[in-house]
Amino acid sequence: MAGEKHHRGLHHTPTRELPHEQKLARQRAHIRILSVVLLVVLAALVYAAAFDLDSVAEWIVFGMIVFTVAGAMIAVHKPGSSG
Repeated sequence: MAGEKHHRGLHHTPTRELPHEQKLARQRAHIRILSVVLLVVLAALVYAAAFDLDSVAEWIVFGMIVFTVAGAMIAVHKPGSSG
């Protein structure tokens, strides 16, 4: 099998080769992972904000980051999407 990388114990089928329902299940798993990562980032920002933000400009930047993270989470969980 020239050119193929074989990872011991891992037998993942490429997404394009999966049936539709399995594609959706894989996408839902990826969305859950993304949501957890975004929540961790948001928690870290809230912690930093509570102890380190001193000026109005810093609070404005923090607010925009929070809105961006919230918007990303809403976008991946939008009704009508597969997730």
